[in-house]
Amino acid sequence: FFYRKKKKKNRQLATQNIQINTQKDQLQNLNTVKDRLFGIISHDLRSPLSALKTYHIMSENDTMAIDKKEKYKTKTWQAINSMTDMLDNLLIWANAQIKGGSPDIKSFSLRESVGDTISEVKAQADKKSIVIINKVDIDQVNTDNSIISIAVRNLLTNAIKFSNPGDTVIISSAVQNNKLMLSVEDHGIGMTPEKIQELNANDIESAFGTAGEMGSGMGLFLIKELLVKIGGKLTVHSESGVYSRFTIEVPL
Repeated sequence: FFYRKKKKKNRQLATQNIQINTQKDQLQNLNTVKDRLFGIISHDLRSPLSALKTYHIMSENDTMAIDKKEKYKTKTWQAINSMTDMLDNLLIWANAQIKGGSPDIKSFSLRESVGDTISEVKAQADKKSIVIINKVDIDQVNTDNSIISIAVRNLLTNAIKFSNPGDTVIISSAVQNNKLMLSVEDHGIGMTPEKIQELNANDIESAFGTAGEMGSGMGLFLIKELLVKIGGKLTVHSESGVYSRFTIEVPL
């Protein structure tokens, strides 16, 4: 009787230990998320907010020339746009980290999904007279549509940001070794080998675009983390001053 009672107690203790270790891992993960959130908020939000305040004050200065006031109004719009993109990415990332959950794998039209995403960033492209050329010719794919849409939107936003006014951005698709290869290519400022190395090491810092657009570096980090959820990855090929091509690789 005492032996059975002790054995039962040991099983209960083992179960409790597993639960405690699971809760410990969850708390550590939430603590990491908290630290990252505070780091991004304290560093990447303070800067554009400060710049936004300055731009607004300058644009309301009655003694300033009209052309300069228009310049500061444009910069105000850029700061607002940058902050909106960053907050969207921040919320998506935090939600994915805290709630977890499995990806929603199902069949959808890649051509239509990419077309919808291009429409979302068209106003941003039009501001710099940038033309987005859609060469995606694949229809049905089987993966998570929301993750692909978020990734494409961020890549297009980055391509526009680092392209010169009047440039073109090309998005294309292919299937290789049962993998979807979805590429976004621009011919803007490009990247140095050192910058690519930093990106691959997740040591991503914000940088200004060709028209002074601000950023947080959050977009590429978010893409890489989300793609892992569907067994995918992000690769980059670039040459400084020539081009940048980011490719989403996802198993089908």
